[in-house]
Amino acid sequence: MTFYQVPAPDLSGLTSAGATLHLLEPFGYSNDDRLLLVRATYTELGASDLRYAFFVFDLESQDFIANINVMLSGDANVDAIDVVDAAIIGDQKSWTVIARVETLGETNSVLQSVASNGSIVSDVTSSNLGLSIQVEVTNFKISGDGRYIAIETRGEQLASDLIPDTNDQTEDVYLIDTQTKSVLRVSLAGGAEVQDPVYLQDLKVASDGLIQISLLTAAALVNPNIDSNSLNLNSPLGSRDDTYLWSVASDESGWTGVPAIDLVSKDITGSASGYVTDDYGPSVITDLGVMYSSDAPELIGSDGNSAVDVFLNDGFSTVRLTEISGEEFNSGGTLLSASESGESLVVLTDSDEFGGVEGLSQIVLINTLDGTAEVVSSNGNQANNIAINGLLSHSGYTLAFTSLASNLVSDASVTTSGDLFINQSAIPLDGKIYHWSNHALLSGVTIDVTQVLSSGDIDIFATSQTGLIGDYGLTVPFLNQVTLAPSLAFDPSDRRSAITSADALAALKIAVGLNPNADPDGAGPLNAAEVSPYQYIASDVNKDGRITSADALATLKMAVGLSSALQPEWLFVAQGQTFWLDDGTDGYTLDSNNVDWQLGLLLDGAAPDDLDFVAVLLGDVNGSWQAPNDATILPDDYFRQLEQDGYGPAGKWDVVPIP
Repeated sequence: MTFYQVPAPDLSGLTSAGATLHLLEPFGYSNDDRLLLVRATYTELGASDLRYAFFVFDLESQDFIANINVMLSGDANVDAIDVVDAAIIGDQKSWTVIARVETLGETNSVLQSVASNGSIVSDVTSSNLGLSIQVEVTNFKISGDGRYIAIETRGEQLASDLIPDTNDQTEDVYLIDTQTKSVLRVSLAGGAEVQDPVYLQDLKVASDGLIQISLLTAAALVNPNIDSNSLNLNSPLGSRDDTYLWSVASDESGWTGVPAIDLVSKDITGSASGYVTDDYGPSVITDLGVMYSSDAPELIGSDGNSAVDVFLNDGFSTVRLTEISGEEFNSGGTLLSASESGESLVVLTDSDEFGGVEGLSQIVLINTLDGTAEVVSSNGNQANNIAINGLLSHSGYTLAFTSLASNLVSDASVTTSGDLFINQSAIPLDGKIYHWSNHALLSGVTIDVTQVLSSGDIDIFATSQTGLIGDYGLTVPFLNQVTLAPSLAFDPSDRRSAITSADALAALKIAVGLNPNADPDGAGPLNAAEVSPYQYIASDVNKDGRITSADALATLKMAVGLSSALQPEWLFVAQGQTFWLDDGTDGYTLDSNNVDWQLGLLLDGAAPDDLDFVAVLLGDVNGSWQAPNDATILPDDYFRQLEQDGYGPAGKWDVVPIP
């Protein structure tokens, strides 16, 4: 486990007068869980108005890498804006932040975006719909690929002529498809407008294309016989508030069919329960169903703590999550966040069975698979002050939370009203694997995470496999002396087409110092590519670290299929092993007398940015192995960019240079 306090971001770029940092809060994770979006609340020296700025924090380097306010406004205008809400998509290498921006002196907020490469969209909503006026946004959610954006707004600009917006200055929810430039109104009941505000809670797009949006409202969005509490306008405060799940199918062309809407907060009679409010946390969509908090007394048949509890509606039934072995938390708890799978969630509670003190809230992690619960807003000791909020990563292995406690770490507080802490139980690792010459992404490659034990045995404590596009992802609990070790069994049917006498001849040429590679344009201006480091590795079939006529003979035996021949095998070279001399001599570190390279990728303390691997078939010196017809191929520009990034010439991957 890794537990630390997030340092203070640099506020000097936000104001020339100096600033006081009051609060740091987590607002979202990148798709790969490596970046955290952080909101800083501050005041300028000599002023009392609260200001807001967003920063991107790298969880691996434990450092801030971007100031979103500065990127959006530039140094000259940074004093004029506040970023009040934001989301991040993409990964550590390429990310985009979508921000709800307020300009000082104006009442409306607008969605803007900025990418890691600096590109800016000044009005996300209008630019995607071709509108000439700004749309005021009060809340938003975005899908992981950025295609779909759910918008909560009081404005009427997004309403259609068929169903105009007549409930002026009342919140409605719309769904925007940024690819087809279309919009769909979500906050309808039977196709008609409702008069009560409808609040956006969450957006999820499933792998099968199902788009789901959770909503919170006092309006009757389903059959009034079920949603009867919404009709009683004189009922107690909160008794009409329920959570709903709106959904519509989609494919590559966009949404299809007719949207559906279901009541989520049902009591034991199947009627709307009410008493679901924003004060009790969000309604979160997970793979298991919708999670939400409520103090309604009859959501289940055995609710006796008269407190707010967390519930799950899986589409068929409702279960309480704030319980252990069927026993409810004495003081209940409110939902803060959940992992995408729904296997983990965090709740805020002061329940005494966790050593809590009334009024001293802690964050408890609940595992829905085994029903266990543990305090995670502490570092082996009882926190001496309250936790304010918490956000789980997509995988559920990282928790970022804000707390007033002063005894969690030895570092001094960096805020006046709540520091940000990271509790990381596992570390995400992801990458891709491709063939060195034809650039096909390889599926079915096993990636083991191994560690050498004191006994000398090798322990495999995590494993994954590449998907159809050659990508893999896994999580590990630590990065101390562990190795990423890909492997793939050789298909014997590939032997005759991949390893031939031409490979034996190429190995022999390399052994005697000749270049086996052909000139790509004959008498043209291009020259034959230098011998690639991957060709040296493929040629050293006896693995003695040098290439001789013995390797050529061994390759010939493999080609003709002699029973005494060495067996072909896949080797996987970390892409980060560039084999390129950086001393200005412009050459490779490998040659026929030195085939020294590292098998697998050793990680010790931190994961590098590059976790990709290059596949080399031992004995296939000319790289003639044929990929399956349906394999995805990386474009040549990918390797030309690697050349620009210092990985060596693109010819290393058999890419012909641009004349």
